[in-house]
Amino acid sequence: RCLAALLDIWHRAEASAAAAAALSSDSDERFYRHHHHYRVFSSPYSSRQQQQQQRDTENHLLSLPLPRFLQLIQAVCPSDSSSAAAATTTEDELNAETNAHLRRRPLAELAARYLDQAFSQHLNPPQQAPTPPEREADAEKDDHKDQEEDHDDRLDKQADEKSSEQLTRESGVEVLDRVILALPADTPLSESINADWIRRALRVSETASPECRAKLLQLAGGALHRFTQDELRDTPAPVLCEIVENTVKNDGVVPEVLSCVIDCHLLDLARAGGLPVADFIKLAASMPPDYRTSHDTLYEAAEALLSADPSPPESERQQVFDALNLNRCSEAILQRALDKGLVPASLVCQAAIDVAKRLRHQLEELEKIKLVS
Repeated sequence: RCLAALLDIWHRAEASAAAAAALSSDSDERFYRHHHHYRVFSSPYSSRQQQQQQRDTENHLLSLPLPRFLQLIQAVCPSDSSSAAAATTTEDELNAETNAHLRRRPLAELAARYLDQAFSQHLNPPQQAPTPPEREADAEKDDHKDQEEDHDDRLDKQADEKSSEQLTRESGVEVLDRVILALPADTPLSESINADWIRRALRVSETASPECRAKLLQLAGGALHRFTQDELRDTPAPVLCEIVENTVKNDGVVPEVLSCVIDCHLLDLARAGGLPVADFIKLAASMPPDYRTSHDTLYEAAEALLSADPSPPESERQQVFDALNLNRCSEAILQRALDKGLVPASLVCQAAIDVAKRLRHQLEELEKIKLVS
């Protein structure tokens, strides 16, 4: 059954790779049209049967014990390296990387669901068995419920219960640790997870190995730009700081993208009135100064923060000013800071002088280039 499941997921990955290759090749267009035509005009019974077989296969894979699941990962990945080694040109290497990405996408989806089960078992352990009268009452309710459910739903429920029994044999931390470390570095796991999955993974990984947590933090940093404002609000500030610091250390994201996400998050919290000064200081200082090409959004967040609490302790107020680099603010923001009076006028004037010097230096450099040309 393991071999059949492995072959099924492998053939589906091969079909995805073949379809993608067909789309990029005019000579293989008929091949793609043939397969697309077959999928569209297949009978409803055949389609339901295929969907049931696919659900059975996925449920079986999700019910694998941890050692078997790790063997599956090892069985799927080595073939990619052989295809990459056989590549002789740059185009062949690019095609090999694309095919490897497509082949590993089903594995990434499967690993994300497998780990999600482990999170549920770890964060929501099963309750104690009910007393005999309660068990009988629950049995009657279950019988009545089973009569109302479809046959497919009952099969899915049984498969989920079986997979839960398998996962309870291993702790959620061990499952997360071993699966994350076993997955190849280029597995597109970030395409199969969301913010809730990342938060649950980070909660479980608090006692995991440092290597596992570092990979999860890097994964979270790469997916941070896809978080909604609500999802960012639900992420504790210490966890968010840890994600940002790890991402900066490993160069895991474009600096401008990361700074934009954090600064917009700070502005959103400050306007909502739910941003402590300590969290603003930690998040604002979690990135190097050169990551922000502009401090306009950060200034707006600081302005909203100080407007909500106009009389914070002097030490915290000074730390807010230290987090700002007014030299990287636009002329409009400097004028706004001077009019509002929240920032000392001396700091605004000094920033305006520095901006003027920088602009004069740029003009002189342009004049030199014109003379040379």
